[in-house]
Amino acid sequence: MEKTELTPELIFEEIATKSETPTTSICTLHNPCHPNPKCTSIQQTMVLNFDRIESNWHQKKKEPNTDSVDALTYTSNKLCMVELKGWKSFLEHQNISHKEKATGHEKEILNKRIDKQNQKYKLQDKLLESISLCEEIIGIKDIKQLVSILYILVTDINPYQNAISSLTQQLNMLANTATDWETVCASKMSQHFTNETKTIKGIKTAFIYCKEFDKFIQTIDSKGNTQSKDKELQEISQ
Repeated sequence: MEKTELTPELIFEEIATKSETPTTSICTLHNPCHPNPKCTSIQQTMVLNFDRIESNWHQKKKEPNTDSVDALTYTSNKLCMVELKGWKSFLEHQNISHKEKATGHEKEILNKRIDKQNQKYKLQDKLLESISLCEEIIGIKDIKQLVSILYILVTDINPYQNAISSLTQQLNMLANTATDWETVCASKMSQHFTNETKTIKGIKTAFIYCKEFDKFIQTIDSKGNTQSKDKELQEISQ
């Protein structure tokens, strides 16, 4: 593949061919939704199972595994790295989140558990290792200089439904329902995502609701470019 002809679609196709990986959907890749979907909003956008690509690629070369994003897809002008993170299952296993009236101490405990869970997510490492693997597979370096890369964090809770804007508000507004705790999870994950990616040059990011993945990709494709993150995501979440 020549650098002069490099496009997101060509990179996607080259990786699919060389790794012998069929396309799938994010719903299939999200463990809680496979094989039995949790909702009727089945997403249709074609993606590659990048975790599998990474595992198979390094296994064939007898090399150790590396971190990787969950999926790869593309638009007309963006190569999209997709990471899936679910919070519903996490909260279902937290008894405190189901209490009608949790104590302040109990809320602090769950708040710390959410922080601990967030810190497990090596979002920066996953992105950088995935970009390197793409370069290795297609045989071209510095693809960030040749195509626009969009890092999409996808979650099963709505990041922009009653979002909490600051840590102070989080601590003051910790409530007693699963929905309220979802808001806390989304806010903390958004902060963590920003902190993990703000030092990576030449990368755009987006944090979206899994049920709106297709709509997000279509909107980016039709616009040909991302707007400012907040405005773009507010429009798509409506």
